[in-house]
Amino acid sequence: MAKRLALALAFALLIAAGAVFVAFGRFNIDEGMHLNAGRLIYERGWLPYRDFPFSQGPGGPFLYGAAGAALGTSLLVGRCLSLALNLLGVAALAAVAARFAGLPAAIVTVGFTLVNFPAVWAFAQVRTEPPAIALTSLALFAWFRREGSLLRHALAPSLLVWASAVRLTHAVPLLAVCALEAWELRRTPRRALAIGAIVLVQILIASWPLWAFPEQSLFHVVTSQLDRDERLGWPEFSIAKRLWYFARPDAGFQPILVASALPLLLLARELRTGWRPSLARSREDPVLAVALLCAGALLCYAPLLVFRVGFFSYFVNSSLLLVTAIGIATPLVARSGRRVRGSAPGGTRRPGTGACCGRTGRRQAPPAGGAGAVKLPETSAPARHSRASAVGLAGSWSQCQAGSSISIVGASPQSRSS
Repeated sequence: MAKRLALALAFALLIAAGAVFVAFGRFNIDEGMHLNAGRLIYERGWLPYRDFPFSQGPGGPFLYGAAGAALGTSLLVGRCLSLALNLLGVAALAAVAARFAGLPAAIVTVGFTLVNFPAVWAFAQVRTEPPAIALTSLALFAWFRREGSLLRHALAPSLLVWASAVRLTHAVPLLAVCALEAWELRRTPRRALAIGAIVLVQILIASWPLWAFPEQSLFHVVTSQLDRDERLGWPEFSIAKRLWYFARPDAGFQPILVASALPLLLLARELRTGWRPSLARSREDPVLAVALLCAGALLCYAPLLVFRVGFFSYFVNSSLLLVTAIGIATPLVARSGRRVRGSAPGGTRRPGTGACCGRTGRRQAPPAGGAGAVKLPETSAPARHSRASAVGLAGSWSQCQAGSSISIVGASPQSRSS
């Protein structure tokens, strides 16, 4: 109950902080650009690129313009929509963290989001970041729950399609997710083709203004963006300086960057103890989830290095993926610090004491019934495999795969070490 109250308090504080930025946040020039573009679409029937210049993806004006058409075009309406979308996204990220490491991971995720001031600022802006961040977070939530129906498998790339329609650089993580889906479904080609067709149709719909007016969109989106810095007289930054820009003390990412050592520590420790990634276990393995989140953070930021300068807003989406990785890694590293991964006498690892067992990484019960009793509760495939190897249960592997609970009573030490 205390953990749920702590999570609710952290989320309430996040709502309050977002509301402050909605009411008092400094006006940004991109906000006027999006609001005006949405008004031109819904009031005059104009289209971006063909009828007026627009230097971003086509999704933003249609989204904010729809809200303006329904509730009136105003900065307050646009910012409230952005905040609502991103609160939904943070809830999705907290659910992902809780899936792998329980409520403590969700609390850490929301807590670090609260001190991630650039992200909280971006939540309340009428820009490309808020809808793109929210859709990416929902796609992440859907991808870790993609088992089952065809639509569940297609949901994550579909959400990333619409995120890319708002912020075009999100096409890079979209391609990565499509590649992972194709590899996972390589043995079911009909299913893979069906998902590919669903995603392709959405790509054609979401990018229609781009390919319908290719010359205008190429000029407004690509040429104007790449030449913007030179036209405005901004000096070109080196790659190192662009990377350093979001690490500056005034950028506000210091708590996230410092805490990022925890996911790296977890990955290094698991690799050293023999862990190897497997895409088939991505829905249950918290270590693989941390690795994928860190890789996603890099993929979201890497395309932005093509610009001559750096802005802290470029790193906001990546920082939220890192926050989720921190949320998952923190309880696992803490449990390891409490000697959950202890060693039996003689240096042999105790079976069932891994910090990353099962979906939530809960500590397993110690052996009961004397020195010869070993209790193997129902867990995920990788954890069952490691325990079966530890106690020599080669003949019972099929039972482990079926998810049954096996209890070996009276096993001798020789049989346990074989």
